This record gives sequence, C-alpha cells and structure tokens, in this order.
Amino acid sequence: MNPRLLTLIALRAVQSALVVIVVVSVVFFLSRLTGDPVRVLLPPDAPQEEIERIRREEGLTRPLYVQYALFWRKALTLDFGYSFRTRQPAVEEVKGRLPATIKLGLAAVLYSLLVGVPLGVLAAVKRGTPLDLLARLLALVGQTTPNFWLGLMLILLFAVRLGWLPTGGEGGPRHLILPAVTLGSFNCAVLLRLTRSAMLEVLGSDFVRTARAKGLAELLVIGRHALPNALIPVVTVLGLQVGVLVAGSIIVETVFSWPGMGRLVIQAIAVADYPVLQVGVIFIATVIVLANWAVDISYLFLDPRIRAAA
Repeated sequence: MNPRLLTLIALRAVQSALVVIVVVSVVFFLSRLTGDPVRVLLPPDAPQEEIERIRREEGLTRPLYVQYALFWRKALTLDFGYSFRTRQPAVEEVKGRLPATIKLGLAAVLYSLLVGVPLGVLAAVKRGTPLDLLARLLALVGQTTPNFWLGLMLILLFAVRLGWLPTGGEGGPRHLILPAVTLGSFNCAVLLRLTRSAMLEVLGSDFVRTARAKGLAELLVIGRHALPNALIPVVTVLGLQVGVLVAGSIIVETVFSWPGMGRLVIQAIAVADYPVLQVGVIFIATVIVLANWAVDISYLFLDPRIRAAA
C-alpha cells in the first residue's frame, strides 16, 4: 500500500482516539455536576459520618483534577472501578449487557437493509407510480417519527390490542421484533431515500442505456449493472448510521425494558453511578468513532478519485 495512504489512515486513527478522549472527559466532568452519588444510594436518614466515610473510600473527597488524573491512570489498565450501585466491576457490568445490545443492533440493521434497500430500488424503477409515492411517504414518516413514540404505538397495537407480540423484555425471536423495527425505522427510511436517489442517477447513466440497447433483460440490467454502483453511497451511509443506532438503542431499550447497555447507562445516570456511566460512554463513543473512521477509510478504496487526492 502507498506509504502516504498508510500515513493518512494512521492520522485518522489518532484523530479518532482524540475524539474519544474529549467525549469521555466531557462526560467525566459533567457527570460530577449531576449530584452526589452517595446521597442517592444511602437512605435519607443516613448519618453524616457514614456519608463521609463512603466518600473517602470512593475517592470523592479529592480535588476534581486529582480524580480525573486517577481515572485516566486506571483506565490505561482497563480498571474503571466498581459500580456504586452493585459493587461489581464496572467493566463486567457493561460486558454483561453487550450481547443484548449487539443482538438488537444487528436485528435493526438487518431490518433496515431488507426493507429499505429493496423499497428504494422499486421506487426508483417505478418512478412516479403509486408504489413510488407510497415508498416516499413511508420514508418521510420513518424519518420524522420519534423512536419512543413509535415504540409505544407498536406496543399498544401489536402487544396490548392484538396480543401478537410481547410488550418487552428479552426472550425468543418474538421479543426482538418490535424493538428491532422501532430502532431500525429511521435507518430504514434513510436507506430507502438514498437507494432511490442513487438508483435514479445510475439508471440515467450511459452504461445502463448501453446495456439496455444490447437487449439485456431489465432484471439483469438492474441487478448486475445498476444496483452495484448505486450501493456505494448506501454502504458508506450505513456506516455513519451506526451512531444513530447506538444512540437510539438507549431510548428503545428503555421503552421495551430490553436488558442492554443503553438501559444500563440510563440507570447509571439516574443514580449517579460514575464508573458504569463512564465505561458505557467510552464504549458508545468508541463504536461511533470507529464506524466513522471505517467509513472514511472505505472512501479511499471505493472511490479512486478520493484515493488520488489523498
């Protein structure tokens, strides 16, 4: 590989690491302004001596800059302390919730791909027809509907009224349907609109007209010639939507009582559980930054013009 490309990739990696450091630092200082975790955890009538003792044990009596330095010194060894609420290692608390969050995220991505991309292709091929208008209406609704409202409406319809699906919690595949649809709705709408726009542009290209002039079947023209070229921007935007999925999972997991990491972060905020909150934010920030970094690097390989400019 070209040494200049390797240098560019390394620089992007350094920039990504700096972003994670800044995000975690902001959360570190802002979380200390949300309240005293000791008073939240202890009963209201707890004696002041007990409160001060726990504060000393947790290092909360030290100056803020000292707490910050100790945090990063321990973080370099992956020691993020113990949860104030459960007294378990904060890393283990987050690690135990990761499988549920990953399962929900993958289901949401699969739903958005299986629904958004085919509908976008059909809308482009059937441009101006009622199918195209319906697809664009669905995309508009998907992008403008808040996740929490959509989740509540799906619970009321399919779980409470019809009784087809459970209201929440983790279990079999039936428990995954409603939260996955809720989480993937925005991403599905984005992919639908982007696929439609990209397909319309590609269908008007010279190489598509040439393929049709050769007498190739329409299905072959779309599947072999048009769709692969239209999917290049879809792939890159899909990587950028990882951040939307991660952020949206916090709300969706709370609505559906899904035992994932997003719900754990909400619980940590409620009781000022600094160690768990910090580990959760580090994970979320790292995933989002890595996804954006991967998209930036993919441009170098997908588009020769960007590679030449780099």
